[in-house]
Amino acid sequence: MTLVPFAGLVLDEAFRLLRQDGVPVPKPNFGPTANAGPGVAAYFDPHDWSITVDVFAGVSEKATRLGPSAKLADLTPKEAATLAGSCYHEARHTQQEFQAARLVAEDAHGTKTAAALAAELGIPEVAAAAALAAMPMSAVERKEGAEWHALSQGGRHADYQRWNEKLRYFTAELAAMSFWQDYSSKGTEAVYPIWEKVIHPTVEKRYRAEGLVVAARKLDQLWDLPHRDSVDLGVLYQLSNIRDGIQDVLDAEAKLGQTLVKNRANAVIRANTPVSDPQEINIRKLEVAAEEMSPGRDVLALLIALMQLKMISEDAYRAYPEEADAYKRGGEVASEIEKGETAPVPAATVKRP
Repeated sequence: MTLVPFAGLVLDEAFRLLRQDGVPVPKPNFGPTANAGPGVAAYFDPHDWSITVDVFAGVSEKATRLGPSAKLADLTPKEAATLAGSCYHEARHTQQEFQAARLVAEDAHGTKTAAALAAELGIPEVAAAAALAAMPMSAVERKEGAEWHALSQGGRHADYQRWNEKLRYFTAELAAMSFWQDYSSKGTEAVYPIWEKVIHPTVEKRYRAEGLVVAARKLDQLWDLPHRDSVDLGVLYQLSNIRDGIQDVLDAEAKLGQTLVKNRANAVIRANTPVSDPQEINIRKLEVAAEEMSPGRDVLALLIALMQLKMISEDAYRAYPEEADAYKRGGEVASEIEKGETAPVPAATVKRP
């Protein structure tokens, strides 16, 4: 069995369980997922109600090398379980989205049409119609639906999720760029132009204007809430961590700029105050050598701050209520399959959403 049929088997079983719960089944696609972000193995798109799975994304180096000819036997039990868990993770997102839609529909008390609900939540009209026609929700379902809706389209913290997604993808791409290592061994005159034209304006725009300012505004809104539930408190906690990480990036970039400006000023002073004493000449040489090492040190410090911010924003992503739940459910499935070491038979091990 090759990997696409295996992933199809896992999705078929998950879809069977979704049907039992009255959830519209998403369309399965198999192909690249790069547009969903780096390293993403699968994703659920609520806009067209589909799940896309890339059976080679981060699963196994051997599978990536073999390509379409890769078979299930080429994977370790853990790798096969991880792929199955990713499929089930996305099926869980389908159920979450539908439950959130049911909540919004139920709270409208018959005043919303399927078209209006679809437009509000960014889901297909057929899914909205199914949500409107669903049975009344239990108290547990309403609580879960409220948590999952809070950060999705139309939810009260959707702005925070969109902002953090943009931040974490940009930060991951920026931290992965090769010029950090390239310039970590260069001196002031080599580093200054790229700092002035690229690093400084980029950090100011992305991390001050679009980062720190936005985070501060959202935090003020959260602190002003008369009552904060568990979702509000979770966003408050994660956003505070992100804000601190952004500040560390700004501080590191400012330190690099100060070092570069100071070193250039010192070079002008030395040029205008020549020395002739051999000892002073030697001291000057050592000063220059020490200064030439400092930009590289600060470049690496900024890279470290970016990498730490990437980790913080990824932690915040995993803490989204819907992601925390989907990772838990997908992890349970992966664990069941790995323990049995019988990855080709997911139907026997997949748990009900």
